[in-house]
Amino acid sequence: MTHKVRSSNSLINIEESEEKRIARMKWIKILFIGCFVAFIGFTGLKTIAGKEAKSLTEGRSLTQFPDLDYSEMTKDSYLSEVENAFSDQLSSRENKIHQYYDLTVNKLHMKYAGSVSIGKDNQLFEQPQVINDYAAFDREVKKLAKVVNREAAKITKNGAKFLFINYPRKDVGAKQYLPSYYPDSTKDYQRYIRILRQELSDDVIFIDANELFQKYDGDGLLYYKTDHHVNANGTQLVYDEVMKYVKQQFPATQTKSLSDYRIKQKVVAGSYNRKIGYVVSAGKEEITLRPKWKLKYKRLNSKAPLFGKGDTYASAFMGGDYAYTDITTPQKDAAKIMISGSSYTNALEAMIIPSCREMISYDYRYNTKSGTLAQEAAKQSPDYVIYIPNQSDAHFSYETFRQHLGLSNKAGKE
Repeated sequence: MTHKVRSSNSLINIEESEEKRIARMKWIKILFIGCFVAFIGFTGLKTIAGKEAKSLTEGRSLTQFPDLDYSEMTKDSYLSEVENAFSDQLSSRENKIHQYYDLTVNKLHMKYAGSVSIGKDNQLFEQPQVINDYAAFDREVKKLAKVVNREAAKITKNGAKFLFINYPRKDVGAKQYLPSYYPDSTKDYQRYIRILRQELSDDVIFIDANELFQKYDGDGLLYYKTDHHVNANGTQLVYDEVMKYVKQQFPATQTKSLSDYRIKQKVVAGSYNRKIGYVVSAGKEEITLRPKWKLKYKRLNSKAPLFGKGDTYASAFMGGDYAYTDITTPQKDAAKIMISGSSYTNALEAMIIPSCREMISYDYRYNTKSGTLAQEAAKQSPDYVIYIPNQSDAHFSYETFRQHLGLSNKAGKE
């Protein structure tokens, strides 16, 4: 009898425990669902309220939510804009991008992150340029040489010297840091240089910066680790070569070396690192220069400093890219130098100022109003015209090289 009572009590206790477990699980589910809904709701509201204009990580403008317009809501374009805005304004989006790249690049060891490859000593490189048709490539280079020869003849006719400086892509200029899986582009670059040397006329003084870089026996780097730009060390080599030609006509020219500057190190915020969410820690590099002497100059169209204090190439030299720059100095017996190029030229422009009476530069990516380089040279009467058309994404691009001669502008239409 006693045994039966105990069995009944045990059964009742089990049933009560099961009911409590079910009730507890019910509340846990409610709590979980409530927290999940609250999180989604909070994230959604924060996303909708987002007004971020630009992503520093991706280096692009972000889509904003459009104004509420009932007449537009059924249109695909409106819905597409809302969808893009949800993606771009997502709460903590920058952190999520960093986490994604950290997973793919550092943990999964993926070879490419977008268009960027990580090499030895955390050196970053753009994806390789692939040439599929060498015959067509050769024809394009020869066509470029003819255009350069024609424009150089116009410039030298007025008494100026025409210097064509070719900067190599980083995967050629700093190939010792390439990852093992990255194809060697040196032969393609040398092929391009060989054709140029054969085709360019005597009006063109041709300087292959890679030739200077490969002879460099110093300890420092020539490119920033996480960027495509040539640093002060590399620029000094090009500057020294330019001054050899300048001093032939202006022997009293004051030349400077890096020992004439105070150089500071910073962690460089490179453009390649930005593309992969700043996952690479490259350490401090020499980036900012300060003249040890009193540098006198007058910048006619901007107040931006020649040598800045920032942690990017753009902030360190010339204050970034300008469509047109005109700088004069008190050195009346020095050369007047005109430069055409992209951001590759900024460091050289800044370092040339102490050695000229005037420096004029054109960046035809942004300058759409000036005449061709030859037309501007006829107006400005420089002693030297320096043409540096290279970009970071290709050894050679006919349209880009033509653009930096000013031939893409209205005045240069053929």
